[in-house]
Amino acid sequence: MTLPLPRWVLLALAAAALASGIDNLTRPLANPDEGRYSEISREMAATGDWVTPRLNGIKYFEKPPLQYWASAAAFKAFGENEAAARLYVGLCGLLTVLIVAYTALRLWDAEAAFAAALVLVSSPYFMALGGIVTLDMGLTLWTTATLCALLIAEHSRERPREHRRWMLASWAGMALAVLSKGLVGIVFPGAALFFYCVLRRDLSILRRLEWLFGLPLFFAIAAPWFIAVSAANPEFARFFFIHPRVGIPAMDVRAARGDSARLARGRRFARIPANAPGAPLERVRGALLQRLELQASRVHPARIPAARACDRALPRDRLHALARLVGSPGRADRPRTRF
Repeated sequence: MTLPLPRWVLLALAAAALASGIDNLTRPLANPDEGRYSEISREMAATGDWVTPRLNGIKYFEKPPLQYWASAAAFKAFGENEAAARLYVGLCGLLTVLIVAYTALRLWDAEAAFAAALVLVSSPYFMALGGIVTLDMGLTLWTTATLCALLIAEHSRERPREHRRWMLASWAGMALAVLSKGLVGIVFPGAALFFYCVLRRDLSILRRLEWLFGLPLFFAIAAPWFIAVSAANPEFARFFFIHPRVGIPAMDVRAARGDSARLARGRRFARIPANAPGAPLERVRGALLQRLELQASRVHPARIPAARACDRALPRDRLHALARLVGSPGRADRPRTRF
């Protein structure tokens, strides 16, 4: 195939895109997502607890920890700054481009590889996610690695040893996708394989997936953290596997906070109306902080008696006014990370 522009022009555009991405690393963090995920990683690095993610000291079980681990390691190595917070995300974007290009090179030729990389870097949404601290780019990398390894394995099935290596690489990529954003790391590759079988009317690929070696490898990579976090936090399995998917109430807040006395104080504070004559500021402050911490943990506040009482006692405009008065965040989901 022939590219429409001289190669030096395309290389110059790629260099400009890379320079722009590097410059983007130092941009201030944006709330809520960038601050939230960066704060979880910062607290992991600060506490040394690599098993239980925490946001503002509250257990945070929404997503697995692969990105938290990587960003916490970056904070340890390079200090607490925006560039370290975005380093893993940026590397994920770069590696995704390289994997796509390498796969096209293996399946076709150098021109196809260059064109495939060019198409990917010309996608605005992909380039934007490469500079935003969310979990999506990590999921994109490992899902892409899963499917590209599967394609290369199928391309080399006449060479059994090479076919097995690439198929095992696909299983490993899927395990890392699960550690990036949960069970969706299985759903996406599974959906792609399902539609391939339906559209091609060919189930033979299912016999070539190296189940005997692939499944143990998958569980060896993905399972240890789930086992460790469940052992340390008995409420984790119910919250992670059941609550987000079928609407069962969130984990018990006493277990999440590890401080039942403080929860009881929050309930007592929340019963006092904000406009009660002579209501002590400390009682209002206690109800307010309880509400803010519950929201920061992303535990649904409507299910918590203290939060419901706080809602009745503190209208929204008064909630934010008091937040400024007592020195709490202006938005309930705003983490404390400040670089």
